Amino acid sequence: TQSKRKIRALLFKLQFRGCIHDLAHDVFSIEKACDELSNSVRLRKIFGIVLNIGNRLNTAGPGQKRKAGAFTIKSLLKLNQAKAFDNKTTFLHYVVLVVHRNSEELLDFKEDLPTVPKADKIFWDQCVNELEEVETQLENVRKLALHEAKSNKIVYALPIKPKSSSKDVDSDDLSVESMSLEDEVALLRSTKIGMFALSAIRKVSQLRERVDTAKEKFSSLLEYFGESEDSKMQPHELFEIITTFCRNFGVARKAVDKIEKAKKRDESKKGKDESKAAIRSRSDVPTKNEKLKAIQENQTPVKKNTNARPPQNRPIPRASSLQPNMGNVLSDLRRAASAKWNASAAPSSNEVDNNPKVAPRRHPTDEISPGTRNEERSDDVPPASP
Repeated sequence: TQSKRKIRALLFKLQFRGCIHDLAHDVFSIEKACDELSNSVRLRKIFGIVLNIGNRLNTAGPGQKRKAGAFTIKSLLKLNQAKAFDNKTTFLHYVVLVVHRNSEELLDFKEDLPTVPKADKIFWDQCVNELEEVETQLENVRKLALHEAKSNKIVYALPIKPKSSSKDVDSDDLSVESMSLEDEVALLRSTKIGMFALSAIRKVSQLRERVDTAKEKFSSLLEYFGESEDSKMQPHELFEIITTFCRNFGVARKAVDKIEKAKKRDESKKGKDESKAAIRSRSDVPTKNEKLKAIQENQTPVKKNTNARPPQNRPIPRASSLQPNMGNVLSDLRRAASAKWNASAAPSSNEVDNNPKVAPRRHPTDEISPGTRNEERSDDVPPASP
């Protein structure tokens, strides 16, 4: 009935803006993802390295094998499955290692594809179906607007048709063929629902152009990747393959970086050991560290006496108290000289009687007076004769 058509038109008017915005965003994401994949130079070089390594492996060994000119996009998912003899190193690990040693800037090719991980969740068929549904509902709104303009008795030359038996006048009574485009636009501008229909038609037409452009770009992208024209691959399938490849490439890159860092540590340690050995072989002079180590090894630790008493405050002796007593020293010298004199040969009494010139020897202690106890004389020199 007419009331139901008006309610549907109002609901469509309320939901139109959000629906068109979501569809435009999805179509724009797919279009941008196609541009990123086709314009990425680093991704193209990565695929070239994969192709070259694959050809080297396939053509190795006996027999003549032709090199492949391309590979399918789905084969990217199998690069982390082909393993070497150690069951650890995969084909993708070797690709990452080659890229790391030759063109390290290619490792960040994911920076060229920011939209691809988002576009792999968008289903192209669903977008097209929703757009067709919007166009169908918009056509009903257009017919309802024309019917409302007719029912308001707007001056317009309508074709004469027989009256319908139904009480409600169907919107199909106003056909597009019965009037020109200018007349239809003028008729739609006469009502609010007609103004909305004109604005919605313009936006939907622009969205349809974007959809057609995105479809052409995706077809060109499949051709760019070497897929056949009969390929039924959808955009979300292609984007999902590329996203999975980027994720696997990142995992392999982390593993390779870890291995390379371990090798560098071992090489640096080995180089240091070799340099130390070379220095030792050139010179036998021990180094400063070796001298300190030898001194530490030779020294015996002094045990601390835990039972020792703390030092007491004793008076410091003076220097004069440590000096010897000079009186004792002189008496010792006197006794020594006397003993030496007694032991020496003294002149006999006959020599003295026969030779009056010979004077008896004087005792050395006779020369030392009590007042001059600090003076010393040599015992070896006899006193001079008067």
